[in-house]
Amino acid sequence: MLEVRSGKSPGVVRAYCQAIDGTKHAVYAKNGAGQALAGAVGKTVEIKYRQGDRGLIALDVRLAG
Repeated sequence: MLEVRSGKSPGVVRAYCQAIDGTKHAVYAKNGAGQALAGAVGKTVEIKYRQGDRGLIALDVRLAG
C-alpha cells in the first residue's frame, strides 16, 4: 500500500495501492475496511473489491502475511 487520504464524502478513505504486477489503483473504502486501509500504509494487504466508477471499492481488507 502506498498512500491513504480522506475521500470527498465523510467517512470514506481513498488508498493508492500497487498490485503484484506493478499497476497502481485507487481503492475507496469506509467503515471497517477504511480503518484497515488507514492502518496499513507500507504493508501488504489483500483486498476483496468490486469495480466502481472512479476506482475499486473495497468490500473486505486484511493484512497479508
